[in-house]
Amino acid sequence: MYELTIEIPSRWDVEERGMPFLILKNEYGGQSVIAMDDHCLVLYNGSEDRDFKPVTHWYKEAVEAVIKTLKDRPDFIETWMTH
Repeated sequence: MYELTIEIPSRWDVEERGMPFLILKNEYGGQSVIAMDDHCLVLYNGSEDRDFKPVTHWYKEAVEAVIKTLKDRPDFIETWMTH
């Protein structure tokens, strides 16, 4: 099961893709980053062994993480985008 974490994956290129909005990982080594691209949220999947690729299908835990974050901190996107 994917869970939120604060650790930026080693294969995530902050210089190229920017800071993650949210980060998730699972017990099998899977990692996901939800990031902004042209003011849109994009889900990227990867791992320590695989480069991150954008995906079109969002899994339940990723959607729930976005919903929870926005409920808990409705100003999060605006605050996050100004940094």
